[in-house]
Amino acid sequence: MKSASLFTKLAAGLGLAFFLLLAGQLRAQTITSFADLYKNSGDPLQGTSTNTGNTVFCSGSAAFTLVSSLTVPSSTPAVPYSTWNWQELQADGTWSATIQSGAPVPGELHKLRMTDAEPGWHTYRVIAAVSAAGCLADPVLYTVYVLPPLAIEARANKATDEALTYCAENGAPASGTPEAIKFTATPSFSTQPRAVPGSGGTGTVSTLPALTAADFKINYQWYKVEVGVGGAGTAVGADDDEYEVSEAATGSATTVKQYTYRVEANYQVKDCGLKNAVALHSAGTGTATVTVTPKPGAPVITIE
Repeated sequence: MKSASLFTKLAAGLGLAFFLLLAGQLRAQTITSFADLYKNSGDPLQGTSTNTGNTVFCSGSAAFTLVSSLTVPSSTPAVPYSTWNWQELQADGTWSATIQSGAPVPGELHKLRMTDAEPGWHTYRVIAAVSAAGCLADPVLYTVYVLPPLAIEARANKATDEALTYCAENGAPASGTPEAIKFTATPSFSTQPRAVPGSGGTGTVSTLPALTAADFKINYQWYKVEVGVGGAGTAVGADDDEYEVSEAATGSATTVKQYTYRVEANYQVKDCGLKNAVALHSAGTGTATVTVTPKPGAPVITIE
């Protein structure tokens, strides 16, 4: 069993009451939980800005709205903001010019609507002003993470179907022997995730980790599919990136049986849709087919 490499947990509590996050089209593997992508340091340059999952999105459904308050918090009487300048942290550590996703809605410049945000880290900030004279408030930051599309490859530990053949009377080759038959799933990102390294624009160095698929807990389900029968197959192993064929010996088999193996995988942190892969040989692209042969009948001896 291979364990996912967990980066240091980013744990609880950002006080950014200045914003509300309105998330749309969410489909809900973290790292193991949402809290693993969240940092209790008050620094949105170290993790997502909440630990409830509403700042973690699936690629293809990353639609959300960041909302700034309309008035200065805790001011009495209420002092309204007059302008809001929304910006995004770039890969070189600088801030973009003012951004809006599509045309701003009249009267709603305090909102930043984002759709189809690319996979990876996104850190936004707003700079609000309270008068036409440009009396600016301190910038406030907010970070989200878009899970990259997951890709799965599954391979047998043998290079040929001949090496994947065993006799039913003996059962599957014993674990730990050179003949043992194993399948391994390898996750990867099908898209390179966006990174935001470097300065946060105020002398703060961004520490958002450069995540890989190995950093995330992946849920696995293995299936055994009989050749010629097809269908979804029979579930044979779960919660592991490896499956080893384990079949009891039987002397009652009378026909040759062939099986292929496939794996379904998904992030644990958020349901972004199952990925499916049929196991291939250890090298090449051929489907790995396990053949189980019955004990042959005894030959007949004659004399000439």
